[in-house]
Amino acid sequence: MELRAREGDFIETDEGLIFDVKGLIHPPERVIAYLRYYPDPNGHRIRDRIRYKKVYSLDSRYEYLKSRYPLYLFHDKISGERLQGIPRKYIKSIFHPEGLMKKVLQRGRNVEQRKMSILLQKTFELAKLIQSQSGINFNKIGITGSFLVDLETDESDIDLIIYGSRNANIVKKALTTLHSSHQIIIHPYSEKNISDLYEARGKISNLQFDEFVKIEQRKKLQGVYKETDYYIRCIKDWNEIQYKYGDVYYKNLGIATIQGKIIDDTESILTPCKYSIETSKVIDGIKITEQIREIVSFRGRFCEQAQKGEEIEARGKVELVRFENEEYLRLYLGTYNEDYFKILNL
Repeated sequence: MELRAREGDFIETDEGLIFDVKGLIHPPERVIAYLRYYPDPNGHRIRDRIRYKKVYSLDSRYEYLKSRYPLYLFHDKISGERLQGIPRKYIKSIFHPEGLMKKVLQRGRNVEQRKMSILLQKTFELAKLIQSQSGINFNKIGITGSFLVDLETDESDIDLIIYGSRNANIVKKALTTLHSSHQIIIHPYSEKNISDLYEARGKISNLQFDEFVKIEQRKKLQGVYKETDYYIRCIKDWNEIQYKYGDVYYKNLGIATIQGKIIDDTESILTPCKYSIETSKVIDGIKITEQIREIVSFRGRFCEQAQKGEEIEARGKVELVRFENEEYLRLYLGTYNEDYFKILNL
């Protein structure tokens, strides 16, 4: 049986390295996934008496693998880029968010709930609240992040995942309602929360603090539930994927800063998120004659970033996309720390 892995899953290798899977489409011989935890005697996270460290920045992940485990770096012929990926023969275990939700759901129905940590109980409570408000099936909700590999701490966030585009839209509407009807327990980030976020990523995003606050506070897939930060990732379900690895090719044309108008934000809540744009123009970087059709990113911070009708400015990598008999340009965000995406008429 073919091993299937998708965004939100985690993979453990024979060496004990733990990676988080990126995307739903992978090469035949590898799974594209990025290092998240590695064994280290000085680590603050413990699982099965082994200490682990969490690695955050993309640069740090690449440097660690380059110096110690270069076999998990490869040249991807589809994108022409160096990516992180696990050869399938080195996969020891794969962890699925929907599988953890199934276990937690079972515990919640009996006395084993007492064995759940307070934070895991809170995660389950939020999942139940969303399911009750939205009406989607529980098997389309998963628990991901550090909980999935038993490496959470008391400071961990709540990380949920929703499967299916239709379910994602239903959940966003449910969260919009909950932010009003249950605002005492679930609400957008406070200015203090956002101040911390701004220190971590906003200052390099070319956004002023007041711009950053406005954008972050109108997002529904992230916020605070009972004083714990939550983030909900939404991905397409397996039956929505209409192509396989090798059907689409990408060519890096260079870096550009563009301006344009959002004409479709339907997939802005998904990972990868996508925004269709029109009247795009390059204001800095490489010179191109064709219009850029869309903005795409796998980074969660660019989800729900802009809405239909808004004028935007973004900096990222311009790619030529070849799919079947068609070619077009897109702007890909997230490869570089300097990439940003802001609203001009907010």
